[in-house]
Amino acid sequence: MHVSIYIETTLAGPVVKDGAYGAVVEYITPSGRIVTREVSGKETQTTWHRSALLAVVKALEILTHPCEVTVITSCRFIANMINSDNVEHWKREEWKKSSGEDVKHKELWQQYAEYAEKHRITAEYVKKHKYSKEILKKI
Repeated sequence: MHVSIYIETTLAGPVVKDGAYGAVVEYITPSGRIVTREVSGKETQTTWHRSALLAVVKALEILTHPCEVTVITSCRFIANMINSDNVEHWKREEWKKSSGEDVKHKELWQQYAEYAEKHRITAEYVKKHKYSKEILKKI
């Protein structure tokens, strides 16, 4: 089954402040019906990248069977990390960057890596998607 995960956050750019995230998980049943499920949350003193990654992880949590997943996001960093081999590299290097420092948001990337073992995940960078306004109204 193919699943699309559309994510949004209330943050953008290099800031640290209170923020919210949301995601719509969309799939089509074998009978052709479109089904959506939503997740959302808030964090204090967070960043855009962490908020976007948290939306991805929370959305992946609700998938019960192995799927092909496309994450649709306006966060180019998250899209690039998902589509590169960085996460697998960090895992092999015990979650250290080449500088020897821990990967930022290590615990979330570790959770993502567990889901990536179960699902085939790719990402698509977009400025806006069909659920952007709907998600932002709710978070």
